[in-house]
Amino acid sequence: MTDGEQSHLKAVYNALPRSRLQPYLNECGHNPFAALRLYAWNSRISGALFETLGHFEIMLRNLLDKTLTERHRFKK
Repeated sequence: MTDGEQSHLKAVYNALPRSRLQPYLNECGHNPFAALRLYAWNSRISGALFETLGHFEIMLRNLLDKTLTERHRFKK
């Protein structure tokens, strides 16, 4: 890890509340660099999950709209 990368990680570490990082520190043996890598990995995984969940939500809403519209169509 370069000095610049270490400096950046230290700034991020200092900017985040301790309570936010504590579970990651506990998991990584209180190694702040490992905790930040785990925190970043968790953010990427969470983002991927929410993207997939968002797509599912749109498909479900469209299916519900189509089904309910067909079922309750006013007959003239």
